[in-house]
Formats: sequence, C-alpha cells, structure tokens
Amino acid sequence: MRVNHIRYAAAIFSITLTLALSPVYASLPPFGPIQPHSQPHSKPDQQHSNDFGISKGKFLVASKKMNDRNFSSTVILLVDYGDNGAMGLIVNRPAQKKETGTDIPARDGHGPVFSGGPVATNTHWVLIRSKEPIKGCTPVLEEVCMAESSGVLDILVMSQSKPPEFRVYIGYSGWMPGQLERELSRGGWHLIDAQAQEVFSGKPEELWDGLLPRVTAPSI
Repeated sequence: MRVNHIRYAAAIFSITLTLALSPVYASLPPFGPIQPHSQPHSKPDQQHSNDFGISKGKFLVASKKMNDRNFSSTVILLVDYGDNGAMGLIVNRPAQKKETGTDIPARDGHGPVFSGGPVATNTHWVLIRSKEPIKGCTPVLEEVCMAESSGVLDILVMSQSKPPEFRVYIGYSGWMPGQLERELSRGGWHLIDAQAQEVFSGKPEELWDGLLPRVTAPSI
C-alpha cells in the first residue's frame, strides 16, 4: 500500500513538472489578478492602505460582478501578502485533462491537481494539510502550509506510512502593490476567513456557492 502511495505522488508530480502552458492573461481584466510587477508601481500617494484586513490565510470570494471568465465564481486562498503585493491560489477549480495533456488520477471524484491561476502556468505549488509543522512548508492558515518544491512532499511520502493530504496547483494569481485593495474597493471580491476543511473540500466545484452565505456585503 505504501508503494502505491509513493507511485501515486510520483505520478502527480510527473504531470506538474512537465507542464509548459501558455499564460491566459492577454489584457488586464476588469477585476482579475495579473502578473505582479507587469506594470509600473503606483506612486506612494496612490498606494491603498490595508483597510480591508487583507492577510494570508483568507479567502477572496469572487463577487457576482466579476465578469472575467478566468475568475468568475472563483474562491482564492491568499498565501502571501506584503509590500510586494499579494499571491493566491484558486482552490475551487480542478484542472481539466486538456490543461495537463494527460490523465489526472482521480481521488474522491476529482483529481488533486488544480488550476491555481493564470500567472506562471509553467510552475506548480503544493498545499499540504497537516496538524504538525512541516520543514520547508510555509504556514498559510491553521493545518495548511504551502511548499514551492515537490521535494517536501516526496520526503513526507517516503517517511510516513500515511502520506498527508495535499493538492497541487498549476500557476497562481498575483496582484501588484495596491491592486488588490483597488479591486476590493470596486466590489470585485469579498474577503472572509478561510478554513482547512474548505480548502480541501471534497466538492470544490460547490465551494463558491457554499461560501456566499458567509459574505457580509449587502449585495453580491
């Protein structure tokens, strides 16, 4: 059984490491994230202060006003936020076979490979669910950490009889400094606390609808 787990993990990363997908962002969408620093930084007096409570470990829930197909009905987990901007992973959009060019091993009705966003789609990121700290895996929220290298998961698979729950994300979503604040002020997103069981939902396609009741805005 342990050998099967190792082969399973190896097959997943074999898929992600050979990806060479073309970026889908041809122009700046109305609300959607773009590649960080692809445009000049805002001047200091144009920067938006973090009055929204933005931080890693929170969900960005797309508003119904979101009219860009890349981000419509998406739920994005913020994994980093600071002076250089913000980074997030779309957690409710399992990757399709056409995106990987090969079959994706199924687990609980869907594959563990997700489309993380339109930026740098030749890269992959790993979210691991664990109650214990994992060396080389950056904490994002309680019981969830992010690794940039598949080597972290490889070590866990080899050293543990039961591999941890994980998901792989192709590409990511990124914002330049001040951009996410502007999009929030325009009503493109709603910011709420994230929970591990939601990030690792067994029915990710239903996550957006399920989170809407938690959005406190009067209109979505």
